[in-house]
Amino acid sequence: MKKMLVVAIIILLLMPLNQSREGGFNAKTIPTKEDVFGFVLALQKKVATMKFLKPSDLMEEIVAETDNIDYFLNEDLFLEDAMKEFYEAEGISYTNESIASFMAELNSSFSGEQIRAISLLLLSYAHAIDATSRQEQIDEVLHICQNVRKAAYILSNCSLDHSVSDAYDAIMLGSSMGEDYGGEYKFIIDFGGNDKYEKRNNSFLLDLKGNDSYEALFSNESVSLAFDIDGNDEYVNAPYAKGGICFLVDGEGDDKYKGTTASSWNGGLSLLFDLDGNDIYDGGSLTQSYSNNAFSLLADIKGDDIYQAKNRSQACSEDGGISLLLDLYGNDAFFADDYSQAYANGFPHTSISIFINLAGDDYYEAGSFCQGYGEKGGIAFLFDFLGEDGYHALQFSQASSAWLGMAVLIDGDGKNKFSSSLFSQGSQRWGGYSFFLQDFDSEDIYEILQLPERIGIDLWNLFGNFF
Repeated sequence: MKKMLVVAIIILLLMPLNQSREGGFNAKTIPTKEDVFGFVLALQKKVATMKFLKPSDLMEEIVAETDNIDYFLNEDLFLEDAMKEFYEAEGISYTNESIASFMAELNSSFSGEQIRAISLLLLSYAHAIDATSRQEQIDEVLHICQNVRKAAYILSNCSLDHSVSDAYDAIMLGSSMGEDYGGEYKFIIDFGGNDKYEKRNNSFLLDLKGNDSYEALFSNESVSLAFDIDGNDEYVNAPYAKGGICFLVDGEGDDKYKGTTASSWNGGLSLLFDLDGNDIYDGGSLTQSYSNNAFSLLADIKGDDIYQAKNRSQACSEDGGISLLLDLYGNDAFFADDYSQAYANGFPHTSISIFINLAGDDYYEAGSFCQGYGEKGGIAFLFDFLGEDGYHALQFSQASSAWLGMAVLIDGDGKNKFSSSLFSQGSQRWGGYSFFLQDFDSEDIYEILQLPERIGIDLWNLFGNFF
């Protein structure tokens, strides 16, 4: 997980949480305001040049991954082995004749390099299905993400005039025309067109281009992966997880996310990365990074976005959940009802909600118990670093805490407007800890970094429960 951009940001902000001044954590190691803003601006330049697709020599990647040099001499052997591993991981009984027939059809439709890309993705997903522990699953998912970047670079210019599927309706290579996909296929690569996907559960999907619609992308005790490289897409109830891992990456386009988005329950992991575009998030309750004894991440990297939701949304965690909402760059607007925008309820298990907005002129509007509210041991952070922002909430909001909860609202540049009602803006009751800060300095940062130690909470141990 440390390879992900989000973790780099969290490490920057929270790494020293369980150190003390006496133990070597001193003023020289505290990041200054200039350090933080410099990081934000440097990251913005880096993000502006980032490309999801990555050129690579796939044969070298394949031999390195499999440690089998025979694939250099016989590329068909790699495709055959990848198909067999995929079928075995899915519990599908196959015959050598059916594999040979499907291989012949693929060889007549794709170049050797494209066959290598398809084979690599089949093998990678099979390894994810076969993973026996949560850590192995996460490692395989991260590895698949890197392989998708390389394979999609090769497949992005591919075009099919008709769809190709195997004998078991498990593997589908979709045409460049629009397709309607049901839920039976476990592995899909689609090469274009405006497609419709229904009820994708525990499957792999790569859509290379087109304005597509998705319904119910979820994972139930297994692994579901979806990568949409380009297009203005619409997602309904995607992604969400109950016990398993559901991972969605949208590369480019002005997208719409409706219903349950980046939500998780029962130890599941739900992760959404939207890399670019002016997006609309429109949901009800329990959405836009909601977790209940699980882990949820919604990361929107670039674009001017609008978020609308009801109760318990936009970085809300309960019963040991961890919720992160990261909107890195763009002028954004967030609207929600109660228990939202960094709300954490730590009963019966400690929960964490982190809402980070790095740069942009943003607007936040919410009900009560919002914009940084922690109670019963819950921990809630809302960070907004650069931009002229507006905040409006009702009571018990904007860094308000109770019952040994912790709440922090930090806006870095000080050019902001706040409005709220009772017990807000730093209110703390019945043993809670609250910090409401604008235009922070090093001493403010030191005080924040010491809070988990004061209330006896090890954040990294809590993250370790899921990773």
